Amino acid sequence: MENLLYSDIVKEIEKKIMTNELQEDSKLPSEREMAAQFDVSRNVVREALTELRVKGLVTIKPGKGVYVTKPSEDIVTESLQRVLRTNDVTLENILDVREKLEIMITEKAVEQASPDCISELKQIYEQMEVNKHLVQRYIEKDAEFHLKIAKATQNKALYVLVHSFFNLTERELFRITTYTPESVYDAQRHHALLIEAIETKNKEKAVSVIKEHMGLLREEIKMLKEQGIFKEE
Repeated sequence: MENLLYSDIVKEIEKKIMTNELQEDSKLPSEREMAAQFDVSRNVVREALTELRVKGLVTIKPGKGVYVTKPSEDIVTESLQRVLRTNDVTLENILDVREKLEIMITEKAVEQASPDCISELKQIYEQMEVNKHLVQRYIEKDAEFHLKIAKATQNKALYVLVHSFFNLTERELFRITTYTPESVYDAQRHHALLIEAIETKNKEKAVSVIKEHMGLLREEIKMLKEQGIFKEE
């Protein structure tokens, strides 16, 4: 019975958050009040709150209470990571999906990117130029660049997926770039060509650049594996 009640509490609070009946940063009733409201023990309430926290729907602040939080893209990434790790998904599998996603968003960006978006892409590109010898900073800007393209599609689902797949490969990209710092120059050439293709609305060229970019990444991984330098973690 308690398992049923625990899941009922989770479902009810989750529904209220998703329908905005409970707003972000609003404070939930205390454990004692919720136990009385649902006619359950405080242990059941704690289980429900823990599940809501794992789902990224609430933040538990010791001594202050429980507050509603807006689910972020990181929750999608964490869920994907758990599923992929338990199903022996390889880096190559992830890169294959990422390539298809990038082709999709690039085609849409060619059609929909505004002059302001293109201007912002150029600004990010310049920031990447400045930081191309600082691996971590460069990778952060690289993600920002591709997420800006995803945002240009005006499709939030695509944006969330791209964000998640970049997070999934960020650690590997850091290691690869550390071992092959010269790869940054090829990447920057691709970024410049991609901006040009989007600005001139050349979909065929944009897709070609993405394929070349991902192909080069695969070659670098293969080379590092053959040298015994790179191993998937």
